Amino acid sequence: MKTTTKLFAIVAVFATVLFSSCKKEETSKPSVKPIETLIKTKMEFSSYDIDDFTRTMAIVFKSSKAGKITHLGAKLEPGTYNVALLDSSSRSVLSTTTVTISDTSNYAYTKISDIAIVANKFYYVTVNNATTSNTLNKKYFSYNLLVDNFPQTDGNFTYLEPEFLLNTTDATKIIDDGSYLQNNGITGVPSFIFEEN
Repeated sequence: MKTTTKLFAIVAVFATVLFSSCKKEETSKPSVKPIETLIKTKMEFSSYDIDDFTRTMAIVFKSSKAGKITHLGAKLEPGTYNVALLDSSSRSVLSTTTVTISDTSNYAYTKISDIAIVANKFYYVTVNNATTSNTLNKKYFSYNLLVDNFPQTDGNFTYLEPEFLLNTTDATKIIDDGSYLQNNGITGVPSFIFEEN
């Protein structure tokens, strides 16, 4: 009986070790901040300034890989701002949130419900430079491309000409006939965090 119990215990331990070593490991893909990377690798600082009008500023992008956007963010003068994610073809609003910025040297992000991103489909990420507490426009950053014009590809992401719309405090109002295209610069700056599937 003692031999049977010992044998059973040895088999149980061996089976536990065997099955735990064969268990499939789940590996999550790392999160990336593609707009921050684009600015660091292909752009140079131009200005940190204010003008006479509130504006919604947009970056138009697609990813060659499917994934999800988990956070929306921005980099502007300290304050709380409205940011949004829009589908370029249907013109629908996929997500809106507020981002509170306390330090102009860093981007700030807010967690959102995950938004599925379809490979090779264009989206808009936007920010409006009026704070949520009032309609006063605040300072925003501008960056210029080091070479060439948009469109630009950086890693898995392709960017069309950024856009901005004047005299609005609505971060979702960008797909409009009155918006301006920027062929070699970015203003805002709106941003997002992406996780590949």
